[in-house]
Amino acid sequence: MDKRIYKAAVAAVMILAMSSCSNKDTPKETAAETAVTTVQTEAVTSASSAETATEAQTEQSTQETAEAGDGKGMEELVLTELKDFKVTDSSGEEKLLSEIIKGKPAIVNFWATWCPPCLHELPYYEKCYKEYGDDIQFIMIDDYEKQEDVEKFLEYNDYTFPVYYYTSGDVRQDEELGLRGVPVTLFYDENGEIRGSLRITFQAEADLKKFIDVMSAGDYDGFDDVYAHYLDLKNGNIDITLTLDDFLIQDVPDLTLLDGEDATHTMSGLAAEKPVVFYFFDPSIEEYDDQNIKNMIESVEGYGDAAELVLVSTGKEREETQELFDELGIDYPFYSHNGKSLTRLLNIDYGQALISMDTDGKPVCTLFSGCYCPEVFPKFMDHTIAGDREGWKEYLVEIVNEINAGA
Repeated sequence: MDKRIYKAAVAAVMILAMSSCSNKDTPKETAAETAVTTVQTEAVTSASSAETATEAQTEQSTQETAEAGDGKGMEELVLTELKDFKVTDSSGEEKLLSEIIKGKPAIVNFWATWCPPCLHELPYYEKCYKEYGDDIQFIMIDDYEKQEDVEKFLEYNDYTFPVYYYTSGDVRQDEELGLRGVPVTLFYDENGEIRGSLRITFQAEADLKKFIDVMSAGDYDGFDDVYAHYLDLKNGNIDITLTLDDFLIQDVPDLTLLDGEDATHTMSGLAAEKPVVFYFFDPSIEEYDDQNIKNMIESVEGYGDAAELVLVSTGKEREETQELFDELGIDYPFYSHNGKSLTRLLNIDYGQALISMDTDGKPVCTLFSGCYCPEVFPKFMDHTIAGDREGWKEYLVEIVNEINAGA
């Protein structure tokens, strides 16, 4: 068993979560997609092919590291200037950004409800807004969505940070703004001058707080150290030590799902007659989910009536997901879940997950990300059918230990 597959998979998901979305329907092609594609290729080819792919990744990482040493690569992470522009607040009043940023430092974040990396970091902004909102302005600018839809999203997720709307057009296609994608975060001093920025996603609340600490101290040269950390992470210079929490979803609510007729079903209700494997996926990330879904359908069908696969779309309206399925040639029913993002519902780092449930409505096996691997998925199925929760945890602990040991 080649354990490098698992470490590559987790690293790829982390990189993907750090990426920005440049198009609502097709994410911008980044190193993240290359990493994900490589992981899928490794998972379905021989060990020798995996070694070849790994060597190629190592060579690319070495090249990127060398470039970083020359001071290159920062332009992908940092935005140094931004023209002044108008936004509309929740009451409909239009203002220049410069008119809003007055008297105290400000954090300006461009985001959208359809952007998975944005959804990943929004809980961090909410927590930091509640903690630092008296001293630092939080200006969350939505990218060209209907205010009514955004307000429903905010209410459902209990977000209270101030939201403004960029109504002049799509910020990703506005060449004068030069953002290229969302999320993008900018850090302004009390005089309205940009002192720092980040083009990728915050991976943890602590990462956002590193920038806030620099702002609070007024020593904006301190951003250089924070940038160095992100550049090392981007270029693979930081060794990742995994824990069971990187794989296992600890708390699983009994979610309500919608079928093709908009009828509601609970997860436990769908699993009342036989064990069910739920694959929560985001079809906005086409390259990541396409082969995953096809492989899972084929694999579960091999178990006959012992278990059932339920696909749950989380990132698009049902009609859009069906159009994508038709385009990809996937003929399989799916459910949808509208409302709170999976990152908050399941307390996971990204909007994809594998969860199995027994006929008593109890979770059996869970797996963060749900990246299909022919060595892992049969184990997932076997433990699901046997109802062996502890055996699945022991299997994951074994994987974690072997990965961290470099096996």
